[in-house]
Amino acid sequence: MQYNKEIKLKDGRICVLRNGTEADGQAARDNFNLTHAQTDYLLTYPEENSFTAEQEAQFLKRMTESVNEIEILAEVDGTVVGMAGIESLGSKEKIRHRAEFGISVDKAYWGLGIGRALTNACIKCAKRAGYLQLELEAVAENRHALNLYESAGFVEYGRNPKGFRSRYCGWQEVVLMRLELEGSLEYITLRDRPELMDAAADWFCSKWRVPKEAYVECMSAYLDRETEYGWYLCLDGDQIVGGLGVIENDFHDRKDLTPNVCAVYTEEAYRCQGIAGKLLNMAVEDLRSKGISPVYLLTDHTGFYERYGWEFYCMVQGDGESEPSRMYIHR
Repeated sequence: MQYNKEIKLKDGRICVLRNGTEADGQAARDNFNLTHAQTDYLLTYPEENSFTAEQEAQFLKRMTESVNEIEILAEVDGTVVGMAGIESLGSKEKIRHRAEFGISVDKAYWGLGIGRALTNACIKCAKRAGYLQLELEAVAENRHALNLYESAGFVEYGRNPKGFRSRYCGWQEVVLMRLELEGSLEYITLRDRPELMDAAADWFCSKWRVPKEAYVECMSAYLDRETEYGWYLCLDGDQIVGGLGVIENDFHDRKDLTPNVCAVYTEEAYRCQGIAGKLLNMAVEDLRSKGISPVYLLTDHTGFYERYGWEFYCMVQGDGESEPSRMYIHR
């Protein structure tokens, strides 16, 4: 399979996510050995990697030519700093709906958004390949990784208390996780599906009674890369069931508090599934990856946004409103 996408990291650098090719054999092998020496949470130790650079090159070539498997490299300034991939569990009828997911990132690049971007890329590729379930295993102590997988939609279905036997700390409990892909909700930016702009503008207009033209103007600027203030959607098939946007100012008197998350909405039949929370996290992470932080949000709700890391900041006066509203911040 093939994949190619550029992202802006939290430190402002550009990271290229792309399928590995035959020419990447040595670089991929070096990154594998490096990352497996940096943490005790991965399956193997560096010296257990028997692949030569040539064998790694042939593996990457096979994955690129495959219709249902892929190895994606994360490259920063010409250096491979992380890898992730999906592999089939087998071709037998009873298990061909399942794929395994694995990931590793150079410790020097942790916290920049590379792990999340690689995870999302592999999920998209798994859906494209027709898998119905994506699976992974993670060490229970690796809470940072578990948080990432849970935010991407993976759920725990079991634990093996003696899953790994570490040479450093003895037994390690392994968490088994899976992500259902069939009929699963899909979270996208409008740039992922620009053909949905008109439908998205209609949908937001119907929920908030703001003229469709206003949404089209903001969305067009985002799609034309005149701004990085994006629009984020949750889809059930081709149906929009949740969404939100980011704009300069959500109609209030504090013009200095910018940008603002706006138009947060989930269809009633889809509420209580964490959709709004995932969209909020998606927007915050996307903006932070482009160097945009903090982010603000105007609301009359209390107790909801706090669940997702938002903090009450101050009261502001909404345009045409008789009473002030609550302004929240995500740092």
